[in-house]
Amino acid sequence: MPWNSDEEKTSTGRDWAKYMWWSVGLLVALGVAAMFVPWQERSAEITRARVSHILIKIEGKDQAGRQAALESLKGWRQQILDGASFAKVAAENSDDTASRPKGGDLGWVQRGELSKLIDDYVWKAPLNQVSEPFVSDSGLHLVIVREREISDADRYEIDLKERVLRGQGAQDAPKP
Repeated sequence: MPWNSDEEKTSTGRDWAKYMWWSVGLLVALGVAAMFVPWQERSAEITRARVSHILIKIEGKDQAGRQAALESLKGWRQQILDGASFAKVAAENSDDTASRPKGGDLGWVQRGELSKLIDDYVWKAPLNQVSEPFVSDSGLHLVIVREREISDADRYEIDLKERVLRGQGAQDAPKP
C-alpha cells in the first residue's frame, strides 16, 4: 500500500510500536501475576497433613513413672483446652528434641511417615482438636492435626468408595 505522505508513514509506525509495547507489557504483567497464585488454589498433588505433637518418652519407666507421665499429659491437655498455646506447652514439656523448638510442629507429613497409631489418628481426627493421650512405640502423645490436603487422586478414590457404600456405581462418578 503506497503512503500518501511522510506523516502517515510515521503515525502508522508509532501506532504499531505502541501496540507492540502494550502487548509485551500485558504478557509480562500476566506472567508476574501467575507467580502469586496461592498454592491452595491449585489442585493437590499429594495427600499430606500438618501435625503437631507433645511426646513423653516412657521407655525404661516403671508403671508408676508411666502413670505420672500420663497424668502430666492429661494436665497439659486440659491447659490447652483452657486456652494455653499448644506450641508453648510443647516447647516447655515435649521430649521430642526435633519438634520441641518448633512448638511440637512436625510440619507436613504424608501417609505412612509416622508410626501406625499416630498415622491412623492423623487421617481420621477432626482438625484443630487436641487428642486424648495415647501410647505409641515412641511413648505417650498428644497430637493436633492443623491442616489436611487430599490429592485429587485420593479424593476421587474416596468419592468412589462412598458411592459404592451408597449403592451407586462407579459409572456415576465424575471423571478426575
